[in-house]
Amino acid sequence: SQKDRIKSSIVYPVLSPKNELMGTIVLHCDKSSFFKKEDKQLWSDILELYAKEIAREKVMLDNYSKLHTELKTSFDLEIELPF
Repeated sequence: SQKDRIKSSIVYPVLSPKNELMGTIVLHCDKSSFFKKEDKQLWSDILELYAKEIAREKVMLDNYSKLHTELKTSFDLEIELPF
């Protein structure tokens, strides 16, 4: 079970450019006290790099999805049926 495997965890926010929560990064370790308070800045610095990249990719995917939906809708409206 997870209680037997997960002994130490970190949850780090993924924020949008507007500082809105987009998700979280979760790290687990099977060693107790692996993530120590004195290492907080180290883990924060490392995870911030990943969080920024994840946020950037999410924004790009959301924009692509929105554009794709808008284009599909506009093309569907412009097609004239033969009957």
